[in-house]
Amino acid sequence: MFEISALATGIESYKAKYQKYPSSIATQLWKELSGKNPSKIVFVSFSVGRLTTNGEYLDSWGSPITIHFYSTNDYEIFSVGKDKVSGSKDDIIFNSASNAFVNP
Repeated sequence: MFEISALATGIESYKAKYQKYPSSIATQLWKELSGKNPSKIVFVSFSVGRLTTNGEYLDSWGSPITIHFYSTNDYEIFSVGKDKVSGSKDDIIFNSASNAFVNP
């Protein structure tokens, strides 16, 4: 959960700086958060080897972390968790509207 918390903090810090969320396109989002932005600020430091060549960031169990932006003020960060099955009780979901982790 630490990496998802850090990611949420980075997204909110980016929004505070630029008055908008980073790109919703995965490859661009990771670049913007890791310092490829106008101010060259690193909002999130990603672990080496966890960012794939096709623009996915992998969770601790090797599955992609997904981010869904629903509006200009709401997003969700999702990991399928240790069992790698979407919709199971070990899924990790952070909802920005409630600023909390929620149950699947």
